[in-house]
Amino acid sequence: MLFKYDPSLAVVPPTVLKMRLTWLTRVVFDDGVDMAAQARFAMEFCAHESCGKCTPCRIGSTRGVETIDKIVAGTDRAANTALLEDLCQTLKFGSLCALGGFTPYPVLSALHHFPEDFGAGGKLAAAE
Repeated sequence: MLFKYDPSLAVVPPTVLKMRLTWLTRVVFDDGVDMAAQARFAMEFCAHESCGKCTPCRIGSTRGVETIDKIVAGTDRAANTALLEDLCQTLKFGSLCALGGFTPYPVLSALHHFPEDFGAGGKLAAAE
């Protein structure tokens, strides 16, 4: 069942619904999307949009793209996965801005919840 947009919900104050608006965003994909490609996109976006003031964001995101490429290619997968996780922790806690600090979340989520997309097993067909 698809969600039908109801414009009347757009004008209801959050207090009436007993909820709080936050900056939380959820992205939903169907089961046919390549999550490794999405993780790579997150790192690539960070590398492109980085202001360059801090090393974790400026260099770490570029190395993140390279590391994801190595994992997907099957080059020393275990070591590169550990490196990517370490790099994400450095980005998360060492970046000066929210861009670098929040880029690791979709990457780590994809890595932990969809390891088969990174080549750690056979990818299921979308219909299965």
